[in-house]
Amino acid sequence: MKMRFAFTPLRLLVLAAWGIFAIILTTQSDRVPLVHLMTRTIGSTEVGDALGHAGLFGVLTFALYMVMARKLKREWALPLAMGIALILGLVTEVAQIGVTNRVASVSDLLANALGVFVVGFAMTYLSILRSRQPL
Repeated sequence: MKMRFAFTPLRLLVLAAWGIFAIILTTQSDRVPLVHLMTRTIGSTEVGDALGHAGLFGVLTFALYMVMARKLKREWALPLAMGIALILGLVTEVAQIGVTNRVASVSDLLANALGVFVVGFAMTYLSILRSRQPL
């Protein structure tokens, strides 16, 4: 028997928590303890910063997809989740313009997009594999 992660309220809770986490990390000043901790550990190098952004927005895309796939056709849920995550990445980068100790950068925006597209590719690939499996 296959177990599926189908409990919708739990999916919504994970999405809300990760969304708030992503927004806080990408729009708040370095004076916020959580942001300070993350920028000093993961974001202390350019590569770490890029991986942090990619991971953050990749997980956000996955969480969005998991919620939307319950209510929409799967072929619509993934592009919509990717679009929302890309727009949120752009908005959070623009929002950094007015934040102390933060700088909006194209490299962060590209790292956000990388995470979104890696998850999009992975989910598409898994869907193709799943459709090829004999029933």
